[in-house]
Amino acid sequence: MKFTFSLWLLLIISLVRAQEDPVAAANAAWAARDYAKAAQLSDAPAAAGNAAALYMKGRMAETGRGAAQSHAAAAKFYQQAMEKDNAEATSAYGRYLVAGLGGVEKDEKRGLFLIRKAAEAGSSGAMTILGEFADRGVGQEPDPRTAAFWYQRAAAEKDPLGCMGLAQLYDRGVPGLVKDEGRATALVLDAVKLGEPLAMNEMGIRYQHGRGVVADSVAAVGWFSLAAQHDLAAARINLGNCYESGNGCVKDYNRAGANYAAAAKQGHPVGQFLLASLFERGLGGEVNKLSAYVNYHRSASGGFKDAESKRDELKAALSAEQLKEAEKLLAPEK
Repeated sequence: MKFTFSLWLLLIISLVRAQEDPVAAANAAWAARDYAKAAQLSDAPAAAGNAAALYMKGRMAETGRGAAQSHAAAAKFYQQAMEKDNAEATSAYGRYLVAGLGGVEKDEKRGLFLIRKAAEAGSSGAMTILGEFADRGVGQEPDPRTAAFWYQRAAAEKDPLGCMGLAQLYDRGVPGLVKDEGRATALVLDAVKLGEPLAMNEMGIRYQHGRGVVADSVAAVGWFSLAAQHDLAAARINLGNCYESGNGCVKDYNRAGANYAAAAKQGHPVGQFLLASLFERGLGGEVNKLSAYVNYHRSASGGFKDAESKRDELKAALSAEQLKEAEKLLAPEK
């Protein structure tokens, strides 16, 4: 058979696709939020000891995306990838040591050492963590100058959270950085361009309050909507608030409830509280004290103090039969 140039080209393309790096494909699936596909593609390389795949498995276990959430499993994967000199995994395991997560014995000093090691190896994520720790005073006195140093390095490497950390310093104005909300907004937009949902939500807040931009409630709704498309619970709550109040959009309790419910489903205690409030007042539907009680209970269990008195108040108003039904709804899934 005589091959034409076109046939040769098709053959080459097919061979390249057949030999596609499964880890790269898994990363692409993760970026596209197809976590099931990312998990499937990373299984074989992780089992074979591929450091990048092991790190991805750690991320899945930590976030509960593509795998059951388990800090213990995440710590195990991060440690395995770290032992193969994966800088991002080294940084992640360092975080676990600092916090004492996943059954890892807390060791702040070693954790910080590992994060610095990862940063010096070029991990922009580790640079951002060091900036955050310096700003918060983790393992040291709060040091905004050091925080700015690490955030600037991370931002230069196009780390979106590094850009946002640096933006926070410009918002506040710290030694070495004069307060400049315009510069802060430009950094948040840099993070938006890098696809960071937190930055999209932050732009909504900036338009809502006129920080670094001219206040525009309609633009705020647009930004919250964009971030909500990435299933960001905070954005869902902000968007729900807009629909509940009619700020920047037509008041719509059903849409408010749908957004609160999406945040509540992710276990966000504020989303649970706001959803309960709609049920209690019958906004977007009939009054439903049982659903209100269940969501106030979940919110209080999640640490939202304002929900405690509401939960206790509604509990006294429910019948014995309703309380039994609530117990079933609140029982952990098996």
